[in-house]
Amino acid sequence: MKKVLVTAIGSFAAEITIRVLKKMNLPVVGCDIYPQHWVANAQEVDVFYQVPYARSADTYIESLLSICRAESVTAIVPLTDDEVDVLSPVREKFKDIGVDLCLSNHKSIVLCRNKAKLTEFLAAQQVCKTIPFQLLSDCDPSALTYPAIVKPLMGRSSQGLTLLTNEKELSGWIAQINPRNLAMFMVQPYIEGTVVAVDVFRDPQRHICQALGRRERLRTLNGAGTTVDVFRNSSLEKQSERLAELLEIRGTVCFEFIENEQGFWFLECNPRFSGGVEFSELAGFPCVQNHLRLFLDRELIQRGEAATMTIARRYQAHITRQ
Repeated sequence: MKKVLVTAIGSFAAEITIRVLKKMNLPVVGCDIYPQHWVANAQEVDVFYQVPYARSADTYIESLLSICRAESVTAIVPLTDDEVDVLSPVREKFKDIGVDLCLSNHKSIVLCRNKAKLTEFLAAQQVCKTIPFQLLSDCDPSALTYPAIVKPLMGRSSQGLTLLTNEKELSGWIAQINPRNLAMFMVQPYIEGTVVAVDVFRDPQRHICQALGRRERLRTLNGAGTTVDVFRNSSLEKQSERLAELLEIRGTVCFEFIENEQGFWFLECNPRFSGGVEFSELAGFPCVQNHLRLFLDRELIQRGEAATMTIARRYQAHITRQ
């Protein structure tokens, strides 16, 4: 029987991931950087491990390899960008001990995780509206249009994103950064509008690609939607499916856009489950189930007609230690 390790089980996508695996009658090992009694979802897995931060790459990798050997794990579902960045380049180390990473291929991951290279690639393909950018190392603050957004090329969860309203603010921001690190940031004109997330599932072998969008009405400072409107838009869905094909996506990922009167402006691709992926499942789009079924060699679930609806997330308290 296959056994699955789910990482970062304190993250937004963890609960639905664990629930689906349990529904598939698979044993689940969970890990997180925090102690077991700090993580509510630790009560839902069969075995829990506390692990180092993924940014301590070598230590983190060895920790997961040790867990996989000890628990006879056969697949890993990484749930955060930091983990994806660290695990994708070393997938052969895990394959050597019989463990598959439930991620798209490494070439696709590298492209998706670099916002500048991804924007250049999609602009050349002319399949969606992209927002022009400059590397911070190349920009002239006096020549930009304001307000402007500065963000790291390899950022996650809106971390490091800064809105600047004039040249003086940008010049002051640049002055605080080590000059050697300026090329790690990009600056773009600020596009006002509504954040739209589109979950996309693609199985290249079966030639299946499906998408479902949601408008984020309330979201956390880290960019996770807490109240959303799930909606259907055939043009946006087809565009997202085409993006998934061009990026050679395998499984489920999330594209983010800004919607305004001019249409949908592409922001980024999260090459893992989005924090709001459960919203898509609730609306009738089995993108979590089929992602896991694809990588675990199970029959896919046929998608029905996803419903339009408003969904709000709430938090529940759990006693984890007495």
